[in-house]
Amino acid sequence: AQETFWLAFQKLHTYKALGSFPAWLHTLAWRLYLKQLPKAEMVTFDEDYMATGTDPASAVEADMAAEKLMRQLSLPERVVITLTYAAGMSHGEIVEITGLPLGTVKSHIRRGRNRLLAMTETAEVA
Repeated sequence: AQETFWLAFQKLHTYKALGSFPAWLHTLAWRLYLKQLPKAEMVTFDEDYMATGTDPASAVEADMAAEKLMRQLSLPERVVITLTYAAGMSHGEIVEITGLPLGTVKSHIRRGRNRLLAMTETAEVA
């Protein structure tokens, strides 16, 4: 996040106000993330975490459970789900940020949401 805001400060003069400022900022964050992706080390969690039947009562446990579920999605699904639900962005804004076609964005959202629902239902049954 700090690197994104530093980059935004440096590139603020390039903002043309053709789209929303949050979409421009998310585009910078997305491109910065893609540049650093090969270098990133993924945080790993216990694979049996969801199978333990632990009720994620605390915020930390809930965050860990959500991260584990999100890691089961493909990268494009994670991105569009995050931008849709966490950032509250419209499909058009997501298209602008990711460069994906609108139909692809909608498909990733639908497929990702369905996979998350299926995983949570499976975890509740176990």
